[in-house]
Amino acid sequence: MEYITVYAKQTWNCPVIFYTGTKYDSKQYQQMVDVLFELQDKYGIGVIDLWNDEEMNDVSEKNMKFIWQIRFIRRRQDIWNGGRLRWKNTYINF
Repeated sequence: MEYITVYAKQTWNCPVIFYTGTKYDSKQYQQMVDVLFELQDKYGIGVIDLWNDEEMNDVSEKNMKFIWQIRFIRRRQDIWNGGRLRWKNTYINF
């Protein structure tokens, strides 16, 4: 993740945003999420944090795919507006 962040910033000077999956039983994934927030502090990247989002983690598996697709489409529309980046998304933390 750090390599991708540095490469994108040096090559394109563009915002970098990572997103996490919702919570499941994995110590390794939790460690990866922790490192992601360290990188956020270090480089000022965006993080769409579904791992710690209570609302997303309370959804049944049957409804998860549908709700995530709706949120992703809505959030993408909020972020990109006429080619200009707006940081309106409640899940992106800078």
